[in-house]
Amino acid sequence: GGGAGEADAKTSGSHQQQEKGGSEKSTTLLVDNFVNPEEDDLTDDDEHDELVTNLINLAGRVGRVVSVYIPRPSSDNNDEEMGGESSALEESNHVGLSFVRLATYQDAHAARDILDGMVVGGQKLCTKILYSMELEVCDCDFVDKSPAASPSQDNEQQWRRALFQAIIANQTSSSLQETSLHKDGDGNASLQPSSESTIVFYNILSSDDYEDEDALEESIEDI
Repeated sequence: GGGAGEADAKTSGSHQQQEKGGSEKSTTLLVDNFVNPEEDDLTDDDEHDELVTNLINLAGRVGRVVSVYIPRPSSDNNDEEMGGESSALEESNHVGLSFVRLATYQDAHAARDILDGMVVGGQKLCTKILYSMELEVCDCDFVDKSPAASPSQDNEQQWRRALFQAIIANQTSSSLQETSLHKDGDGNASLQPSSESTIVFYNILSSDDYEDEDALEESIEDI
């Protein structure tokens, strides 16, 4: 799968569009296509651990990694790990995505730019900075603290829950105008180009168009 391969291509360059809000800070990076649920056995502890290690090593080339999370299909083991059946079900809904938390905001944004478009194990990575107030609160545990500061176990669980909330929030906001969370026939999640977009035209109609129905209909057809 994607985690077992070596990076074998150059990056696609920096993102041209700013993230949601532009000034909002986050250390959390969403990585799509790092795992392939059809090939990677995420229910196998050893294989899952190997994927986590590979992602740590990959993102660790940019900066210090404090957390890595690769959602798994629901099982008895990760039901307990996630803190209950409902949390594990939420985790299984996002199988196919991977998440990395770096030690600084700068490293997270650098990792986004460097890893996006990189080919790993034959798959092209797609990356995005995730932001929410909940994730920002989680960052307070270690950001701007000592260089070796790490999140607590409670903070780690809180971070994982905040990830899912951030994805849902991003799906309903303008920050995902070009991409949206898509599920294939097996229920695996990935970021896909949106099939719809909205274009707003300003000052394209004159007052005469509104006064004359025929003129208005003609203008609409022209558009």
